[in-house]
This record gives sequence, structure tokens and C-alpha cells, in this order.
Amino acid sequence: MQWIAMLTMLIDHIGAVWFADQSLFRIVGRIAFPIYAYYVVQGMYRTSNRRRYVIRLGILALLSQLPFSLLFETQTINVIGTFFVCVLGLYGFYESRYAIWLRWVCLAASAAVLISIKFDYGIYALILMLIYRHAEGVYVLLGHIGLNMVYIFGGLTSPLQIFSLLPSIVFSIPDEKVKRLAASRKAPKYLWRAFYPGHLLVLLLIKLTNGT
Repeated sequence: MQWIAMLTMLIDHIGAVWFADQSLFRIVGRIAFPIYAYYVVQGMYRTSNRRRYVIRLGILALLSQLPFSLLFETQTINVIGTFFVCVLGLYGFYESRYAIWLRWVCLAASAAVLISIKFDYGIYALILMLIYRHAEGVYVLLGHIGLNMVYIFGGLTSPLQIFSLLPSIVFSIPDEKVKRLAASRKAPKYLWRAFYPGHLLVLLLIKLTNGT
């Protein structure tokens, strides 16, 4: 599914830059984010070195920001930066050495940052990651449906966001074979980590070269 995430994200970004009037690109692109969020949740709890994991996310976010801002002509913080803030808050929230009140402060602080500063996906990302962390079976899908309904009917996102439910359908199937399939055939680590800043840079160079 990592390959699907990278491909659908690439299609989404191509559409956002050159085919903004064609919704098909954005529909396909809605598939990417939930897969990335799922793998970040898996990665942050399977890593053998939490500090290195956070630092790696921070470095990728910094490397991605300039091409992201120039490509999309925005001051929004890129989605790796969003994951960076989410992971910091979640690590604090699940740190058993902390008092309960401090754990909630860590989570609330993460949410406050995502609300007060313009991050790509913002607090939506944090909530979806909590769903992927705690929900099982059909509740994964129901949680994601509820989140999308709040955002869509609240006018916080496009109705196209409904297509982001497709990966959660897979994640909600209570079958170990399906879960193994979702975790199998992973992309090489170097490609998975470098793809986000790398593809942004390539698309930016193409945009600048074509003068568009």
C-alpha cells in the first residue's frame, strides 16, 4: 500500500498544479493521506528509536517546506510537518512515566499548534491517527466516516474527502491476511522516506522550466 500512497499522492499533486479544474486527480489523491497516516502510526510504535524517528520526520519536513511552498504557492506547513507535530503529541500522550494531566497537556498542546498554525490537514490528521491507533475492525471505518462528516458538513473540507474512506475500508477488515497484505510489499525505506520531498522538488523544477 505504500506504492499506492506514493502514486496517488503524485497524481493528486500533478492535478493540483496543472489540472485544478479536473476533479478526478483530486479524487484519486484522497486515497494517499490515510495510507500515510496509517504507516506513521505503525512506524512510531514499531521504531526502535523514538528520538531518531522524530528527528527524521523533522528533517523531512524541513527539506519539503520550500519546494512545497513554491510549488503550491502557499505558506501552509507541509504534511510531514503535520505528522511531526502529531507524533510529538502522541508520544507525550502515551508516555507512561508522565502524570495523567501532563499526558493530556501534551496531546492538547499538539492539537493547539495544529489549530493555531496552518498545517496541511491540521487537526484532522491527529484525530485520524488516534482512530487508527485505538479503533479496531468496523470502528476504524465508522470513526473515519464520522470525522469526514464533521469536516464536510462543517464546510471544513471538500465533499471529495469522502473518497479518503477507501483505505480505511481495508484497514477495518478484521482479517489477519488483509492486515499482512497492507503491511507487505513495502517500498524500499530510502524511497518511502525521500519520495515526499523528492517528488515536490521534481514537480517544482518542471513547473519552473515550463514557466507555469
